[in-house]
Amino acid sequence: MAGFGIAPIVPGVAISAAMLALSQSEDAQAVLLANLIFGYPMAFLLGVPSHFLLLRNGWSAWWAYGLAGALLGVIVYAGMPLLLETIMRLQGLDASGHATFSLELLPVAMLCASVAAVAFWLIVRPDRAGVR
Repeated sequence: MAGFGIAPIVPGVAISAAMLALSQSEDAQAVLLANLIFGYPMAFLLGVPSHFLLLRNGWSAWWAYGLAGALLGVIVYAGMPLLLETIMRLQGLDASGHATFSLELLPVAMLCASVAAVAFWLIVRPDRAGVR
């Protein structure tokens, strides 16, 4: 399904394009790489079940997907410090306090996940009859 292949990268591409326009190419590459590393696994682990849950309940409007994406953004962002520290520990690195949760960045995480969810909706169009 094209929605699962394209939508997770949309926020990273949009942010990277804006950064490139501002001549911040190194940071743009880092944003895109981080989006690839975390966006696709989270889309498949959380986005796929969310899509089927939304369909099962008949919530197929774009705003329902946007809200679900924002909620997933909260979940992923809140869990990211633990995930990063676990990965660092598995590699034998000192992980204490390197990854922290910042309430100031939470809206960005929510917006990025919501953008990905709405991009998915635009591709798949679950609001049209017969889409399952």
